[in-house]
Amino acid sequence: MDFSFVNHQIGIVVFLFVCLLILFTNLLVLHQLGSESGEALPDPDPIPLTSILIPARNEEVSIRDCVVSLLEQDYPNMEIIVLNDHSTDNTAKIISELANTTSNLKIIEGKELPPGWLGKNWACYQLGELSRGSILLFTDADTHHAPNAVREAVSTLISQQLDFLSALPLQIVKTFGEKLLVPSLYWYTQSFMSLNLSYILPITNLSASIGQFMLIRRDTYQEIGGYEAIRDEIADDLALVRQVKAHKRRWRLFDGILLIQCRMYRNFSQVISGFSKNFFAVFGNRIIPFLFIWFWLAIVFIEPPLVLLLRMINAPIPWTSVWLAFIACLEALLLWGLTLWRFRFPFWIVFLYPLTVLLSEVVAFNSIYSTLIGQSKWKGRSINRPRISWF
Repeated sequence: MDFSFVNHQIGIVVFLFVCLLILFTNLLVLHQLGSESGEALPDPDPIPLTSILIPARNEEVSIRDCVVSLLEQDYPNMEIIVLNDHSTDNTAKIISELANTTSNLKIIEGKELPPGWLGKNWACYQLGELSRGSILLFTDADTHHAPNAVREAVSTLISQQLDFLSALPLQIVKTFGEKLLVPSLYWYTQSFMSLNLSYILPITNLSASIGQFMLIRRDTYQEIGGYEAIRDEIADDLALVRQVKAHKRRWRLFDGILLIQCRMYRNFSQVISGFSKNFFAVFGNRIIPFLFIWFWLAIVFIEPPLVLLLRMINAPIPWTSVWLAFIACLEALLLWGLTLWRFRFPFWIVFLYPLTVLLSEVVAFNSIYSTLIGQSKWKGRSINRPRISWF
């Protein structure tokens, strides 16, 4: 028996057990935004003006549903501003038609992108400058909001004395490619980063946010430098919450699936493109940590089922290794299953987790490759090659 391989397998089992502990604590710490019973939090007094800010570039498929859902909010003191970011489809026409029906909706045309800025960051900066609210809600054009979403979020922000709040929406997945890869976004967050520790430790990289729903107080936004401070950050949501944490402001991540829905991508090609844009950026464009982590994830989640598969075809693998691989697979199934259950993804995806990890590996290396050669693109715009470091 190769004891070095057995020890290696024991290391995988222990690692997955630690991940399960992180996941279990996160399931408890990640509080629900809103209530299934419909019982609402009391309104703050006075009710602050909240600016709902939507950058929109070629969003004709989803922008109407998003804006209508925000116009139907039961929050009594808000303004909605949509920035048309040089769209070449019917986005401008759709939002103009909606603006003609209400005084709560303001449409602005985005200015030309200045050097050193990324497109979405420049759009959000302009929105922040033109807003009047003491609270800012940045949300994406592909989201849909329950009528009480803004009220619940603002009440939570104020009652818990938070400076920044982000909520994970219910992700709508319809095509097979979406079902395979989109759930991994929540799986990585819940399995590998302890929210308990992230709220306590002053490590800025130990934080999480999602750009589909970010609520921030204006004074905090101004103190951290707003989007101007993160003008060239590809993962703007993570960069923003890290700025909040660096300035010792209070932040929290919530489960928002009862109040917010989002369909991030509509086909496999969009999933690959979107994830490739972000994967390397999430690691701060640091080559060695990025390669190490993805290499380790491949070993942890692909090797155990591969060992079982080889044993099934009568490869000479000792039973100790088979049992350790079996335990690792059970742990991985539990990790995936609990994440899929919590965030209401189709449960059958759990049995395809090795394929999901394998595809994620391909996307990860496509992400680093396209970034290193300066060929990253998003929504028709080239993304400037970011600052890259080895560590």
